[in-house]
Amino acid sequence: MSAPHLDRRLLLQGFGAGVALLGSPRLAWAAVEPLTFTVEIEGLARTSRRVVAVDIDPIRFDIVSDVDADGNPTFGPGDAHYGSITIRARVGKNSTELYSWWLGCSQGKNIRKNISVIATKRDGTEARRWNIIDAFPVRWDPGEYSPSSNVANETIVCKMQRVELALPPPPPPPGPAPRGLSVEGKSPSGFSFFDGDLDATKGGGLVDALRGEGGEDEVCVPVKEVEVTELTLGGPVSDRDWPARLLAEQLKGDKPRNPAWTVVVQGLNRDGEARSTLTYQECFLTSYVFPKFGVVTGNLYEEVNLKPIRLELSA
Repeated sequence: MSAPHLDRRLLLQGFGAGVALLGSPRLAWAAVEPLTFTVEIEGLARTSRRVVAVDIDPIRFDIVSDVDADGNPTFGPGDAHYGSITIRARVGKNSTELYSWWLGCSQGKNIRKNISVIATKRDGTEARRWNIIDAFPVRWDPGEYSPSSNVANETIVCKMQRVELALPPPPPPPGPAPRGLSVEGKSPSGFSFFDGDLDATKGGGLVDALRGEGGEDEVCVPVKEVEVTELTLGGPVSDRDWPARLLAEQLKGDKPRNPAWTVVVQGLNRDGEARSTLTYQECFLTSYVFPKFGVVTGNLYEEVNLKPIRLELSA
């Protein structure tokens, strides 16, 4: 009796375990202005002033696969999935706002609120605003009380209906030449972005499909299906707001659309000479990772994961 059919994925040797790390992370992102954050919860002004931390689940997109007229596999973004937002706030005198909100929802009342998380520069101007639309609580935790501490934080977890981003005007065209690792992208719709001082990239390798054939002495043979793994790009929230613009671009309209970005990644060695250039074709977002907000936060770091369809490598 023959062994069951196998369909495995192994990495091509040229991309070292499927991870292409270009450049090295810079320490502390010293050139980027640290940001503070504030929170606005609709109708809960007192609690909004007491928020000490916010944790937002990533936005994830389904990957829809199909076959074109020539029998070649195609991929594109499917529905967007929004998780939860977790808010921690100091407990103060008459701190009943979060509890009352949760209690009303637990009794069947449809009490949805909009929540804004705002990253602010030192001069008080907004660097970024994430608007959480139609959130409703699913859990409330009163926190821990101890005789050794006079500080307690309550926590509320809310389901998000959707997310809207308020972005400043697009930054001016790139000026100085890249200093280390650069990324640029464009789409057929005319949307484009550039970052000449990227921290690092991860993923974006090639995967070759192997199929097992035979019985006990099974032999794996390659098939023609080659896939590009997800590419991860990220950086601190600042004037380089292209990760959020990628999200806003894909979320335009009633359904996520395929932006078909072309993303070019190039690194420089220590002598300033260009390394090989990686060109990723027909990319779309698979997830957006929000920054972590806390009272001890310095740089707010956001991340996007892209699904490329094709990869070209040039010297």
